[in-house]
Parts: sequence; C-alpha cells; structure tokens
Amino acid sequence: PTATPTPTPSASVTPSATPTPSATPTPTPTSTVAPSDSPGTTSTPTPSNVSIDAVDFTVDTLTIRTSGPVKPKFLMVSNPDRLVVELPLASFSAAVPKPLTAEGVIPTADNPLMTKLRYALFDPSTSTIRFVIDLVGKIGYHVEKDGTDGIIQVKLSNILYRVVIDPGHGDQDPGAATFTGKKEKDFNLAMGNKVMKLLEAIPQIQAYTTRSDDTFLTLQERSSMANTLKADVYVSIHGNSFPNNPSVNGVETYYNRSDESVTLANIIHRNVVAATGFVDRSVRFGDLHVVRETTMPATLVEVGYLSNQMNEAAMFTEDFQNRVAQAIVNGIKEFLKIQ
Repeated sequence: PTATPTPTPSASVTPSATPTPSATPTPTPTSTVAPSDSPGTTSTPTPSNVSIDAVDFTVDTLTIRTSGPVKPKFLMVSNPDRLVVELPLASFSAAVPKPLTAEGVIPTADNPLMTKLRYALFDPSTSTIRFVIDLVGKIGYHVEKDGTDGIIQVKLSNILYRVVIDPGHGDQDPGAATFTGKKEKDFNLAMGNKVMKLLEAIPQIQAYTTRSDDTFLTLQERSSMANTLKADVYVSIHGNSFPNNPSVNGVETYYNRSDESVTLANIIHRNVVAATGFVDRSVRFGDLHVVRETTMPATLVEVGYLSNQMNEAAMFTEDFQNRVAQAIVNGIKEFLKIQ
C-alpha cells in the first residue's frame, strides 16, 4: 500500500559595541528579533547561578565550560553576519579574565569562518553574558552540546541547512502497484535520486537521503534519521493509488504538526502542481508517521496517481521526473529563502 491513507476522490575574546541589527534565528528563517551587541544599561545586578570557567575556540568550534547547567540562547545576526550566544544568570570566574581593552577587537589569524570572538556582560539586570562570533559571511552552525551538562559547544559550518529526502517504500515493501503493474518504490527512488543530485549542487544545503537504492527502512528509522540529524527540512516522495477508481488523478501534499510544515507543504505543492500539469488535489492534513514524528518542517508529496493510466504514463518518463525534481528543489529553496 501507499504511504498515505486511501484517499477519497476529490579564541581570544573582548567586548565591543555595534549598532542594533535585525536578527534572524537559524536554521529556519521565519521570525525576526533585534538584539544589540552593546551592554545593557540597567544597573541593578541579578545574582548569577553559574560561573564561566573556560572559553576555547578552535578553527570551527566554540566551547564554553560553566560550573553548572545553563540554558543558552543562540541568535544568528546579519548586517554584519555574526553568531550570538547569550548565557543568563552567569558570571566570569577568576579563570576567565573580564574584558579589559577599550577597542574590544582581537582578530583570529587566517580563520576561514570568523574574524574575531568577543564577550561581555551584556545585561547586568539578568546577569546575561553575551559571546559574539564575527563571521566572514553567511555561515551555519550546529549546537553540539546545549549546556545541560555545563558545556556549551557550537560548531560553525559553511553548510546552512540540512535537508532530508525520503523516497518512500523499498525492497520487500513495493508500495502501490501502478496501472500497468510497475512498483511505486521504483518511481519514488528515481525521483529521490534526481532531487538529491540537484540539492548536492547547492552550496548552502547539506542533503541526506533515507535510501539511495532498493533498501527498506521502517517509518521509525526514517523519522529518527531526520531527527538525529536535526534536519531543517524533510520531504517524503510518493506516488498515490486508488485502484477502485482509476479515474482519480492529481497531486496531493500532506503535512501534520506545525505552521512551518503547512508553509513548506503549500510551497512544495504549488511548485509540483505547476511542473506536472496534473489536477490540483490540494494540501491536506494527514496523520502520517513521517510528517507527524519528525521534529522539523516536514511534508509528504504524492506526485500523482499511479493507478491512473494518464498519470502513470507521465510519471515514469525522464522528462517528467526531471521537471518534478527541479520543482521540489525550487520549493525547498523558496522555503529556506535561498536565492
């Protein structure tokens, strides 16, 4: 059976002050905040809960060690590009000297990702210490350790977004049978591989696939892979089927959890409908494991009805698959705001 329900037809650091920029949280560019690099002005101090005992920066990784658990806040700021890490209820230990220089600028020699690292007591009223990594450009980051064990570790990367492509079914699970007896799993795999090839040419994206050959993964394995990777986008590719009424045809796209998943589904759907020329059967809520149990914006696109003679005839052609693969990639880029 197809993956959807049977449808009904239808390292030195110092502070410095910069102007207040607009900031966009990474990796999903959907909200805006406005932090400032300059220290806060409130003079009433708040007692701290933890002390910062060590700060270290390698070529691509910032590590901050504290005396106990802490809940940091991460912001990716633009104009100029920088990564901000805020630690509330924190203080400097004797092992980490407080910033003393007036200029507050110490460059890092020949670092391909950053130009300098600085820190300061940003807001005395909340004992918030702010670390600022000035970046060479649009750089992504991944939180390796989140502070729950007293260690904050952030790794910079030239890759901004992780995208998981999931060709449905595989191996002993053939999926739906087509009008002429072909297997859905073969269509899904061909589409997934074409999408992957296009994504791999986009420098801002690191693309992953749940399968690149005729192998089988459980639904749990598919969603767990995306969650473990902390992917930014998940797209599952399928072909639909309604053998009891082979006249049913067209594109359906499913979402489950979040507003961001609805947005992703709508963008992918619009692009795929335009590329296929098939009937628009709408974006729909679906209680489907891979869009329900993944934790990032996720969608499942049913490219067409394999049980419909006209849809199937087109879906197994190279030209059609290339057009739809490009449409899916265009939708992902549009969602991630990649030019």
